[in-house]
Amino acid sequence: MATAIFTKYTFKRLYIHKNKERAKLKSFKKASKSYLNWLATKVILVPEEIEKRHIRIAETTPFEFLRATFYRWTQHWSELSADLNYHLPLVLGVGDLHVENFGTWRDAEGRLVWGVNDFDECCYLPYANDLVRLATSARFAIEEQAILELQELKELSKKARSEQMKKHYNKFQEKVKERVDNAFSKTCQSIVTGYSNGLEVQLEDTSVNGSRRYSGRKPFVLAEEHDWLREIVLNKLREKDRDTDEDPEDDFDEFFKESNALEYVNSSVPRSAWEALRLSMPEPGISFRLGKRDAGLGSLGRQRFTAIVEDWHGGILVREAKALAPSAWLWWDEERQDTIEILYDEALRQVVRARDPWVRIHLGSVKNSWIVRRLAPDSGKVKLKDLPKSEGLENQLWQAMGREVANVHIPLGDVSKDLQKQNQDKDWLKKLANNMADKLLKDWEDRATILEDA
Repeated sequence: MATAIFTKYTFKRLYIHKNKERAKLKSFKKASKSYLNWLATKVILVPEEIEKRHIRIAETTPFEFLRATFYRWTQHWSELSADLNYHLPLVLGVGDLHVENFGTWRDAEGRLVWGVNDFDECCYLPYANDLVRLATSARFAIEEQAILELQELKELSKKARSEQMKKHYNKFQEKVKERVDNAFSKTCQSIVTGYSNGLEVQLEDTSVNGSRRYSGRKPFVLAEEHDWLREIVLNKLREKDRDTDEDPEDDFDEFFKESNALEYVNSSVPRSAWEALRLSMPEPGISFRLGKRDAGLGSLGRQRFTAIVEDWHGGILVREAKALAPSAWLWWDEERQDTIEILYDEALRQVVRARDPWVRIHLGSVKNSWIVRRLAPDSGKVKLKDLPKSEGLENQLWQAMGREVANVHIPLGDVSKDLQKQNQDKDWLKKLANNMADKLLKDWEDRATILEDA
């Protein structure tokens, strides 16, 4: 593990920028162009996908915008506080963390496991980055839910322009704002509590073989424990559409239909991607077709190939290869812009978890690195619409997310000691998250500028 080069001095230079050219990238449009130019030196970009990416970014909600623009987050974070970043202990962290970056998979024993399932942007960074980004995404998620609840009233207010309706509408908005603020305070406290609990690692003797084990950090295996979380996941898998007269369709039916309906890839496929998919099959010699899947906005524009086996021992089998690049965290660091190091595999080797045996990292030459994973209804992200609405369950979920972040972090310093210091202000996470959210909302208001000269 090559961590010796990451000294405090190195990271101080990361945040105290003296390069005048980089200071010009203040607008969202210029920063986006700069990032894509940098990314094009690391992976092969698909022009039509980049065009689609620009259009979809212009149509995003704040939560979707956060997910799609981690590069802009790194820029704002560096401007947040040079002193704060210099003194915070470093970790090998997720980077692009948000509430939809958690999901499920099957481990080597076939058990259902929950946790962080995407390390595309993992990098060495201040530990608070992941917590602040998770909290910021939670704020946008809470606000998005409130907006949905307001939607019906918004439609009414367009039809009835009476002063009475406007007065009622304004009062309702104030109540929603108050409710969101209270909910967000509890969310931040729950995230910190979960993270703190996850860091409380104690060695305990076992009576089985006399060895010692860590008791504080444990993977979220949804077999014997975490029944409340298991129920959320199982409800997601069997959720029915009760608002229509159509036959109910669960995630398994939907997955089968979507996988078989994928368009064939009509472009050349890199040999390295084909080989990575071939090696991902459960046995040699399995033939497959390649489809084109439209997935996450954050990685839209990179090459992505989906291998479909329509009938393997009586069922469908799907694998996906996605191009890997160094973390966007390095784009904003002029000292390390030319770095080609990808830390995905290192993160998977060191995190506390019951691993997904079908996640494989294939590191090759520049523009030839891939992550291959199994796609299935029980192996994917848990989306906002699947999350609980009751306050008690929400707080449990935020705590679980905080604890999972502690499972993931590989500290290069005394994180627990610094966290105790930060916790002297019980609102420290909320303040930093609101600060970052405000910066991103200004970008979100300018999101359509990305279409100019595109």
